[in-house]
Amino acid sequence: MVVEQVLATGGPQPESTVEFYHENATVGVVSQNGVIEARAVGQTVIGARAVGFDAHSRPVIYSEVDATNNVI
Repeated sequence: MVVEQVLATGGPQPESTVEFYHENATVGVVSQNGVIEARAVGQTVIGARAVGFDAHSRPVIYSEVDATNNVI
């Protein structure tokens, strides 16, 4: 098993939160703390976004990034 952790810095502070996501849980997952766990050989996308709220309490994505990960 391979485990890594993503460190997210920057973005609007203090009203934004960082949300992590993955596309193929069979291959790998990422926790909401940014810990990535490889589960099987294959390919998946892991991403993160800084999310906050505008003056009308609507969610706003300030920034987003993702990367294709190959587990071999």
